[in-house]
Amino acid sequence: MADITQTLSQLALTKAEIELYLLLLQSPEQQIVDLVGETEYHRPRIMELLVSLEEKRLVTHELHGRRKVYSAAPPHVVVERAKAALADAQAILPELMQKQPKKRAVSTIKTLTGEEGLSACFLDVVLHLKKGDIFYRYSSASDQQYVDSLVPAEYRPIRDSKQLERKVITSAYVGEQKKKRLERSIRYFDESDELFEHNVIQFIYGDKISLLDFNTLTATIIQNKAITDFQKSIFLTLYKRLERTEKS
Repeated sequence: MADITQTLSQLALTKAEIELYLLLLQSPEQQIVDLVGETEYHRPRIMELLVSLEEKRLVTHELHGRRKVYSAAPPHVVVERAKAALADAQAILPELMQKQPKKRAVSTIKTLTGEEGLSACFLDVVLHLKKGDIFYRYSSASDQQYVDSLVPAEYRPIRDSKQLERKVITSAYVGEQKKKRLERSIRYFDESDELFEHNVIQFIYGDKISLLDFNTLTATIIQNKAITDFQKSIFLTLYKRLERTEKS
């Protein structure tokens, strides 16, 4: 059960106001002299609290002859006050959001070395993406068998469980070394092109790019959404052109 005092404090009521309201709720029609006797507050403080509670419509007073008596408003008035406060908060929310500084985009560069570093790059691709995402890959690896030996054992199970789709641009020579898979779509450069003889692989995924150099066993992972989107646009443009070339 929610704590009454803590809940009422969220309605911009002070501890003293809450104490006085609850007292009047349990014992209505109290005079100021009665409230002074039942609390630790002096008369001026009681009068100050009553004025504040009346302004908030949580306390009312009546005249019984020459006597002024005070009572707490019904509990449903507290609920109405809470609803009004929530409505006011929702009304100013758009303005508050505009005043909040925009979150700066993440931009990091990470360098990895050795066969373990290259393996970590493969794993980062499938761990970073969400189910059903697409990643893009340039491959100019000269020894596909060696590349496969560096792929972590958990890479393919994670990739398949997330149903990740991949698009690949490579040379015909590298492509011939790969098994055909439904979730992988490959486009090839002509054998006469010298663009794909560098023994390098590039992944484009989510807001990241990773570059794997199998010559020096070094890798770089760049996390930057703008750069990744730029690289993705270049990839897809080239991918579509190669697709048209294959169909012609």
